This record gives sequence, structure tokens and C-alpha cells, in this order.
Amino acid sequence: MTYPPPPNDPQQPSYPPGAYTQQQPPPKKRRKWPWFLLAFVVIIVIIAVSTTLGGDNRNGQVTSTGEGDASAVEQESGATPIGSTVEIEEGGARFSATVQDLVPATPSEFGLPAQGELYQVTVVLEGIEGTANVNPLYLTARAADGTSYSAALGAIDGQLAATELPSGDVIRGAVAFDVTGPPIASIRYEGALGQQRASWTVE
Repeated sequence: MTYPPPPNDPQQPSYPPGAYTQQQPPPKKRRKWPWFLLAFVVIIVIIAVSTTLGGDNRNGQVTSTGEGDASAVEQESGATPIGSTVEIEEGGARFSATVQDLVPATPSEFGLPAQGELYQVTVVLEGIEGTANVNPLYLTARAADGTSYSAALGAIDGQLAATELPSGDVIRGAVAFDVTGPPIASIRYEGALGQQRASWTVE
């Protein structure tokens, strides 16, 4: 004997299919602004490092600081006419430096050929106190537009020696520059860390 199914209980609520399926929360959106901020900081750091390192070159190559330094030579503080003697203090030592006679140079028989015109200056250094380090790479030449020429090592005979200068000693030698661009307007003496210690203007 078959019995009919019991009638729906009016007190029992009916639910649509799938009503008991657990609802998943909507996915969280990732914030994009931290990535943009990180990229911005990285770009700023790269620009700062490039600006710091871009103008320094001590391998006999020509560097330029751009058109913004067109009057850099004229604005150098403490610049004196070529032929003058300047007292320099560095690394606990004190000595005098004289830069003389910017003239065309005669290339050394065994030196590398110049890419442009070879010029040289005569440098006289006298120790006053302590012992100073001497190196021809400490001298650079600069044009009026900011173009810089490093010392051309081995290009001439009688080059300034890389040595030490004790108190009371005098060292004399020449430093050459391979001028491949604008003419030299000043000579600078820089220390081992590239900091300018003295400057002579070329008339």
C-alpha cells in the first residue's frame, strides 16, 4: 500500500537550491600605489648616482659637464693667473704649487699618439710641512664651456713623477693634456679624492 507524501509544513521555510552553499568573499584588490612609490624612489636614486659619477674621469679622456657650466671657469673661487704660486693643504701635509707656461708639447718618441693637440704645463711643487703625495693625475685642464681634460700620461718626456714630497723638497715636472675640443682656459690641482685644491686661469 502506497502512502502519499506528507504535505509541506507551512511553518517550515523553504529555501531555494544552493542556499546552503557558503558564499566566498570577494577577492581583495591589491593596492598599486606602493609599487608606483617604489619605482619613483628607484628612479630618483639612479639619477642622483649618475649625476655624481658622470663628470669624473681620470683616464685621459675628455668629459663635459654640459652647457649649464659655460661660465664655470670664470666663477671658480680662488683662481689665480697662471705662473702664480698657491699654498695647498691636504692629508695633514702643506706644500706650495706653481703652474707655469701652457705651451704646445713635443710628443714623446715612445708615447701614444695624441687624438687632438698636445699641450703641457710646467709644475713646481715645494714641501712645507709633512709629506704630500704627488701625481700628475691630480692636475686637470678645463675649457671655458666646462669641458675637462685629464693628464695624458706618458705623452711627453720629463713628466711630473708620481711620488712623495717631503718637507723641504722641491719637485719639478711637466703635465700634458690631449686637447680634442675647446681650448684650455684653466688648470686645476685636485687631491686624491678629486677635490679641487687650487686653480690657475690661462690668459
